[in-house]
Amino acid sequence: MADVRVASERAKFGELFVKRGLCCDVAGIGRLTQLVGRERAAELLFTGRVIDAATALDLRLVSRVVPHDDLMPTALELAREIAANPPLAYNN
Repeated sequence: MADVRVASERAKFGELFVKRGLCCDVAGIGRLTQLVGRERAAELLFTGRVIDAATALDLRLVSRVVPHDDLMPTALELAREIAANPPLAYNN
């Protein structure tokens, strides 16, 4: 649900509600559909398939994929870059 998503090359993603006999919440369905499209969202939700970081990048679930050891430095640098801007420009 984040606006900017940076993932480690080792990251895995899955909508596992179906594996537990549950439905995804409405906000999650809406956001996933917005990001990957209706058909891909349905496939991920209905199968409970776990995808790797490269696939998440292809589907636009993440903004970028970085080496595992670079994850926190990359995220912190991005946060610093955002925070350096006037707060009213991004804090809506």
